[in-house]
Amino acid sequence: MLNLSLFHIDRHSDHLCKASVKKIAFEHPTIKFLVGFYLVDMLVELGVPKKNILTIDLEKWYNIGIAKVRLEALYHDVPNCALKIEMNKNKAIYIVDTNSVEHIEAKDYNLYMIEANYIDEEELENRIKKDYEDGLTYSHYERVRNTHLSQQKAYNWLQKNMNKESKFVFLHEHIERKNKNERN
Repeated sequence: MLNLSLFHIDRHSDHLCKASVKKIAFEHPTIKFLVGFYLVDMLVELGVPKKNILTIDLEKWYNIGIAKVRLEALYHDVPNCALKIEMNKNKAIYIVDTNSVEHIEAKDYNLYMIEANYIDEEELENRIKKDYEDGLTYSHYERVRNTHLSQQKAYNWLQKNMNKESKFVFLHEHIERKNKNERN
């Protein structure tokens, strides 16, 4: 049996725990890391031997034994991809850190896991306005506007793709912190 770790992460610290990668690579020296091209250099820097890194090309299905997987490009400020998984007759998609999913086809999947960081554009504009009213010189939400998905955009896409048996979950919702300087 293939000892495999499927990493679907982007380069941001809220999706990649470097200490965990190092620990996995050290404690399981034969484990294979299955990743998009954009993570190879980072994994090597973290001590993962190149022979243990298997690179997946975009928009191509890979049979990894127990399942098939596929990466599809997402729009973000660092390279990032959606991950599709098919196992038996079940299909799931995992989407994080993007501002648009309209180019992704995922009709009738069983499970949709999608990051949605705010409710809608009005809420986001109110957060930006409040930050400036509170005296901040830059609002983190200015960046979020161009790099993250709203629940409204996610719902619209889900309605086009889901069937009545499909399930979805919103992932990695950003929670307000008491100290605004701690926002990531």
